[in-house]
Amino acid sequence: MPTITAPAAKATATRTPYSISVLAYSPTYASRIASTRYRLWVIQQEAHDNLTETPRQETRAADDDPLPDLIAGQIGWVHQTVMAGTGRRMLDGGRPAEVSREMPGLLDGAEELLSEKVLNYAVRDA
Repeated sequence: MPTITAPAAKATATRTPYSISVLAYSPTYASRIASTRYRLWVIQQEAHDNLTETPRQETRAADDDPLPDLIAGQIGWVHQTVMAGTGRRMLDGGRPAEVSREMPGLLDGAEELLSEKVLNYAVRDA
């Protein structure tokens, strides 16, 4: 069993309260964390599959065409980046109104990194 100073030092460095650090040593808690991570992974996979299917249908892509899957990966990357950025800013004490005004800048940065092929894939007519 670790001493009090080791988890407390780690908790300070990662902003994790000491009580949460202690819980991480519990086998029951560790099992629940693993179960929750698995469920989150399943949800992420389902979301990716759904993101793949929509552009596949819109473009009438063949089932063996990898492009809809790759596009879904790019959409997922942008979503995950915005959610992580929002979460970090909120944990750092940001107010919702100011954080929401910062996120379009993050989206603009992500858009600059995406190719025209990605940006113009499965675009619907207005």
